[in-house]
Amino acid sequence: PPLPFWIWAGLLRLNNGAINELMLRMPGILAGVATLVLTWLIGRHLLGAAAAQLATVILLASPLFLKLGPLVRLDMMYTGWLLLALWAWLPRPQHDDLPIWRAVVFWLALTLAFFTKGPVGWLIVACAVGTELRRVRSRRLLAATRWKFGLPVLLAAVAVWFVMMHSEGGHEFVWATVYEETVHRFAEGDHGKPF
Repeated sequence: PPLPFWIWAGLLRLNNGAINELMLRMPGILAGVATLVLTWLIGRHLLGAAAAQLATVILLASPLFLKLGPLVRLDMMYTGWLLLALWAWLPRPQHDDLPIWRAVVFWLALTLAFFTKGPVGWLIVACAVGTELRRVRSRRLLAATRWKFGLPVLLAAVAVWFVMMHSEGGHEFVWATVYEETVHRFAEGDHGKPF
């Protein structure tokens, strides 16, 4: 998916093409800070301020979190988008729709997560929403996501990207991206070895 590469290319363009290590690390660092803030906000909403502080400190003390944050990788941006979607969805009253601005943030974050690392993030958020649907046993909760607005916009953005990919790389490129890099890797657990 293209979003991180577009961000990094934009940063390089801002720097007249010169590679600046800190500039390229900045999206991951900012996403890490956003992840900490969102963890605190979600924790405070669900469990109170003390639990929010504890969760944030535990996350901040996690060696993998500290290692991945400043790297020029997709993981921290992806985590930030998924947490942003959950933050937008979680604090609504149980039987109310998301306010329109939260619905926009929710669906935009899911779209940005897709364009960062593919559709698996949708499953993560769907599991959270599905767990809550099962807990409250009300389909009204699904309507609260304003999915009739958000899902078509998300799918349209993905479709436009696939059309662009097809026009640039042909059918084989789209097939390799959709099936081999996404479906096959997810279904088979085939991620290859790094070396």
